[in-house]
Amino acid sequence: MTARTTNGQQGFLPNFCDVTVLFMTILLVELLALVLALAPGDNTDFWLRLAFISMFTQWLALINAGLLCIWRKHLNHLSLPVNAAVSFSMMMSVSLIFSIMVIVFGHHFGFYTFIDGDWIQYFL
Repeated sequence: MTARTTNGQQGFLPNFCDVTVLFMTILLVELLALVLALAPGDNTDFWLRLAFISMFTQWLALINAGLLCIWRKHLNHLSLPVNAAVSFSMMMSVSLIFSIMVIVFGHHFGFYTFIDGDWIQYFL
């Protein structure tokens, strides 16, 4: 069983190179950032929390969409479970690497100067 349909045009992954798919991805990620900023947590300013969460999630979404755009043709030749596993692993690896970069280099840019206590748990 392959990820392609019978006509051979559509695969398991949407076309992340398409502007409408990319716009919907950005819109959904921003809504997710808004929900995460509204969730109770630390006592920081709402707009500051929304800005940091939005910046982090938008960068992750754009990097993952770019990678899936580049690898879409290759991934759609794989079987459906392998395609899903490789895509998921790729996105989780990008998220892990980007989170580690924010944690390690964030102090130089002042990313979590507003967080008291154990700042690593904020991103993990």
